[in-house]
Amino acid sequence: YMNELVLIKGNRFGLNFIMDQDADFEALLTATKIKLTEGKKFFGNAKVSIGFEGRSLSDTQQQSVIQMIHELTDMEVFCIVDEKMPIVTPESVLAMANLTSGNKPVHHFPKEMAVFHQGTLRSGQELNMDTGIVILGDINPGAKVTSKGNIVVLGSLKGYAHAGCDGERQACVIALNMQPTQIRIGDIIARSPDKFEKSRTVAQVAFIEDERIVIDHIEGNIHKDFKILN
Repeated sequence: YMNELVLIKGNRFGLNFIMDQDADFEALLTATKIKLTEGKKFFGNAKVSIGFEGRSLSDTQQQSVIQMIHELTDMEVFCIVDEKMPIVTPESVLAMANLTSGNKPVHHFPKEMAVFHQGTLRSGQELNMDTGIVILGDINPGAKVTSKGNIVVLGSLKGYAHAGCDGERQACVIALNMQPTQIRIGDIIARSPDKFEKSRTVAQVAFIEDERIVIDHIEGNIHKDFKILN
């Protein structure tokens, strides 16, 4: 019975927890514990995004699941993908945002949307957002992402990223592989690309501290310190 309450499906960027919508949450936690314990070796020590389907969970309930993941496995939860938020494919972004390799105007999404972009941005492509954005891919050299919120790159950041472009200094830029051409947060610009450690492939976060942009390693509880999805 417990094995039927929770189904964990993997994808390229993380895990989806498909939960029985009628079951008691404590029963779901028990079923999740069983699944995580059984699959610990399979899951490995990856940094993952997670999503929840079938059952709507409160923030507290989501944090309970995340805590269980950290306690029972070697995985590190990087961000939560809300199933209510639209996941945008490269094709739909091309249609909605007028993403081009030229200099045509780029459409701005409305503030109330939280957008995920699936796919790599290549040289000459630009994406401007009125909210936070999660890039499920890379930002290549010559590509630009501008956001009024936070920018999370579940891949390599090798291009230009400007978070908090409306002057929000509390924004941050996160990438699994941080090698940007330039980072801006609010009105602060990273002084030199030489400061980024080219050889590192660990997840890092860029944020403002003492009037400058600081790059630091991702800690296990990063989701408590930054509103990653804005």
